[in-house]
Amino acid sequence: MKSIIYPLVKLAGILSIFGISSCSIPSLPVASPAAAADSRRELTERVQNQMEPAVLFVGNSYSFGVPKAFATRVAAG
Repeated sequence: MKSIIYPLVKLAGILSIFGISSCSIPSLPVASPAAAADSRRELTERVQNQMEPAVLFVGNSYSFGVPKAFATRVAAG
């Protein structure tokens, strides 16, 4: 049985040549350099004013328990 994935990827590539997105998520607007600098400054201030550190975990279903294990390990010293 032939996979349908390869023809779909080819079709997405052809559509992108004409500026047509095959993705259902609309593209995000591009921020101006001034707006990007303001956002960066705001984020920096928020992080500096935070009393406790924050950690962002990015993973999949196999890494579901990592944040809890990390917190346990940090609390133990």
